[in-house]
Amino acid sequence: MDFHTEDQRPWWPFFVHIAACLLFTLIMVFCIDGKAFQTGSPPVEDLHHLTLHQTTVSGLVSLALLFIRTVTTTASTLIVWRLIDVLLKECSIRRNEILRLVNRRIPIMPNFKNRLQTS
Repeated sequence: MDFHTEDQRPWWPFFVHIAACLLFTLIMVFCIDGKAFQTGSPPVEDLHHLTLHQTTVSGLVSLALLFIRTVTTTASTLIVWRLIDVLLKECSIRRNEILRLVNRRIPIMPNFKNRLQTS
């Protein structure tokens, strides 16, 4: 079985995830940790000043974590899709076995009849 195909794209989101996690950690350690931010929300008429408030920082942290989670979900979905494709094409797993695994969480049962005939 040759699993090295021209389709190596599912790996790129993991590199984006690692870069985003490192950047997030560095920003948290050097820019946010230990700083005293103003409490409350920034006034609406004072939009030209770049003073950060606690609510703004909390929103930006939540947005960064949402981005990291979205990248991770995308990467995991692409990897699972590729694994299912390999199982269906290369390992002779049938579609109903994949559905049973996903829907009922019953493991894939080996096909002993085919294995005994090929031995």
